Amino acid sequence: MNDFTEEFDIYNYLDDSWLDTKNNKNNSINKNRINSQKENRELDNDELEFIELEDILKSKPDNQSLKEKNEIEDYNLDEFVYSPLTIENNNKKEIVNNNNNIISTPGINNFKFKNPNTPLPKKITNLKTPKSLDSIIKSPTKKNVLNTEIKDNTQTIDKVLKKTPISSTINNNNMFNIIALTENKSREIGYSCYNQVTGEIEIGQFCDSQTYVHLYTKLYIHTPLICILPPIEQDSQMVKMIEQKFPRTKFQPFHRKQFNENVGELMIKQYSVPEKYISIEKISFKKYLAYGSFHALVKYLEGFHDVNFVNQCVNISFSGCERTMIIDGETIKNLELIRNNYDGSRKYTLLDSINKTKTAQGTRLLISNIVQPPNDLVTIKLRQDAIKELLSDETIFNSLVPVLSKIGDIDKILISFSQTKKKITSIKKAESLIKQFIEIKKIFEILPKIVDLLKSKENALLKSINRNLSKPIINQLLKENHRFINEKTPTLKVISSTKIVYSIKDGIEPLLDVCKKTFFETNDDINALSKHYQEVYKLSSLKIQYSTTRGHYFSLPCKNKSLFHLPDIFIKSTFANQKCTFTSEDLISLSRRNKEVFEEIILLSVQSIEKLVYTYRLSISDLFNISESISLLDYLMSLANYVVLSSDSVVCPEIYSSGPIGIQKGYHPVRLTQSMINRKTTFIPNDTLINQTSNFQLVHGPNMSGKSTYIQQVSLLTIMAHIGSFIPAEFAIIPIVDRLISRIGTSDNMQSNASTFMTEMKEISYILEFATEHSLVIVDELGRGTANLDGSSIAWSISERMAEIGCYTLFVTHYQELLKLAILYPNIRIYHFMVSRDENSLNYKYLLNEGVSDITRYGIDIAELAEIDQRVIDAARIIRNSLDDINNNDNSNNRDEIDYHPSRIEYQISITSSKSR
Repeated sequence: MNDFTEEFDIYNYLDDSWLDTKNNKNNSINKNRINSQKENRELDNDELEFIELEDILKSKPDNQSLKEKNEIEDYNLDEFVYSPLTIENNNKKEIVNNNNNIISTPGINNFKFKNPNTPLPKKITNLKTPKSLDSIIKSPTKKNVLNTEIKDNTQTIDKVLKKTPISSTINNNNMFNIIALTENKSREIGYSCYNQVTGEIEIGQFCDSQTYVHLYTKLYIHTPLICILPPIEQDSQMVKMIEQKFPRTKFQPFHRKQFNENVGELMIKQYSVPEKYISIEKISFKKYLAYGSFHALVKYLEGFHDVNFVNQCVNISFSGCERTMIIDGETIKNLELIRNNYDGSRKYTLLDSINKTKTAQGTRLLISNIVQPPNDLVTIKLRQDAIKELLSDETIFNSLVPVLSKIGDIDKILISFSQTKKKITSIKKAESLIKQFIEIKKIFEILPKIVDLLKSKENALLKSINRNLSKPIINQLLKENHRFINEKTPTLKVISSTKIVYSIKDGIEPLLDVCKKTFFETNDDINALSKHYQEVYKLSSLKIQYSTTRGHYFSLPCKNKSLFHLPDIFIKSTFANQKCTFTSEDLISLSRRNKEVFEEIILLSVQSIEKLVYTYRLSISDLFNISESISLLDYLMSLANYVVLSSDSVVCPEIYSSGPIGIQKGYHPVRLTQSMINRKTTFIPNDTLINQTSNFQLVHGPNMSGKSTYIQQVSLLTIMAHIGSFIPAEFAIIPIVDRLISRIGTSDNMQSNASTFMTEMKEISYILEFATEHSLVIVDELGRGTANLDGSSIAWSISERMAEIGCYTLFVTHYQELLKLAILYPNIRIYHFMVSRDENSLNYKYLLNEGVSDITRYGIDIAELAEIDQRVIDAARIIRNSLDDINNNDNSNNRDEIDYHPSRIEYQISITSSKSR
């Protein structure tokens, strides 16, 4: 822990006394420099910062406009703050202030860039260490412009439909998330999860069980790369569970004082988008563990990832269980909703079968809904109506698909506005920032087409989407973009990697215009040099080429290396792919100068669009609404496209708050998709009816007859109905389900030292604890990991308990004893899959039928299908017949004693004794 403390001190998270202690230990540190650093950062003590911050957030915001201020007060993109710099030119000096305005008489025209002896503009390297955003906010001489209220008279999607889950949390196979966890003695857990791809932060708090099943579900959804924890005991059950289930997740210990609840609550208010904070404040009231985890997460990101959030610009959401169907992590895994169990990819999953999205944010929303489907009746019906309305107009539907495919990932772009870094140190990052503005400009230009296509729609969701995509702020931001960003690409042939030079319009920044002129002139000199060599050395096939690693170089076709000779002026020749590439001293000099000017252009371009960044930050709430609207539209279009591609095999299910699960000729969605791709295979549909009078269905029959596929089919169709999708069936009626739980598979858990039977019992314990009469429970084999008598006994008693709970239950078993439950309980029904015997082989029909199956002996027949040695099969049949004779003799002698299962006799005795009392 001492090593960790030293590493933590590097980022100046400790109080001011640490500086004095550190100064005494290290005499080489200059005291004056330390004092100046302390003055620049103003307040480093977290408690003092946020005591003042609470008063600042309550104060009246400053509405002074950009024109009145004539400058951006330290809100530069990525904290790109320049100190006044000096550029020398022919013994003259030009002073440039922080806004890059020339203070003294410039004399820029005196630069003679075409002359190789004339020095280039001095590269800007004297960057001033930026102040933290918190110190800027609390500065008495500067007002917090970002605290200006953002008024929006129109309703957002969240206001129109608060019960629609918009947040996206899944990252598929890639581990991008960073999560902070904290736990109290009551096994209550608070967490905050940061998505490095979208910049979103999800916070939450919940009470967990002894097996941490809820935490496992959250971690399975988020798949964190790093888990931040306070110092806890090594034998903590929570840590053991995470190590066993998520071996790739790295643990990061953090000081317990960084899990500060009071400061965390204020930080959520400080960073959250104002419109979203209104709902977060109500839902997260007194969720102190969530507050503490948020504080730790922010401090970790600031110190170890150089991520600093901008006030009122972060998309923060609180994740609760309200208005969503709860699906635990094991069920998500067993049903293969988003990842298959074979190689962990999306192939052959429910997501793969119904995903027709065109945008990244639409895909994330679809994944989020699959693992946490809404169970609000209004939400589901609104989505169904929206899909129907989209399908009603074929012209509009076909026009929306190509338009959506042109929209990039807006959430990635918004990270640049919600976060800042100390400085931009690489050209690639600078280029990326400018390209993001070009990309968002293209997106804004597409939005009017979507608005025009949706203007005639009457559905509330589509109206809300159309309203958000037609806000006046979009045109205002587009005008700002047009003022800074070039709309037309250059007509001449330009190297793709240098197109960024043309992105910023002339006249925005004088020094940038000078650098551009120099860049074009050096390009002209390079082309002139190439023509000169062509004429002097008679090299008509000489071409000038460019790569980011080598810069500019020459190339000539070369079929025979031994007969190829270059003039002595050319150097560094290489031969590859019947080409000879080489360069010259003059070309190297010109290419070097060209590269230096190009790097300067990138940095100045970023600096010149800082005002544009500031404008976007003021409108960050509207930008989040635009992103959510596009993702919701893409989500609805994806479900509608699934209907189109499935032809006549899908139907819109009828959704009710309660009632039976009724499906006529339902298909397994994943298997149906596979059969549509592979025309040689066909999938046989089956009917389902689970109501209050028969809520518990025992399904039995031979192996490979379709039992497991059937119960998974019912679960997947229920999920599809809850997300608003059409389902593959002729008719369907689905009630609102509050929880979907499964018990599937028989395998040991070696990491947790749990046998097959122990794993089964832990999962069943969770089902019995949390299942309600509105839950859907599927159990595939139970009690097979222990002795037959004990296994059938525990399966019997568990079945009775589930029947008493009244949950929708599909119970697959091979225990013939359990079939007698239907005699004792009227709400338990027996079903089997039809199988006929042909001599010694089985003929599968894959049709569900009510009643007891005629085929009771099938294990040896299936073993024969596996091509086991025939002598072993014959011996097994002889042994089975001998054991049957012994059992028949025992049954004839003790017929009266085994009319009921032993567990049932004990159950009757307990009932009789309770009645006598």
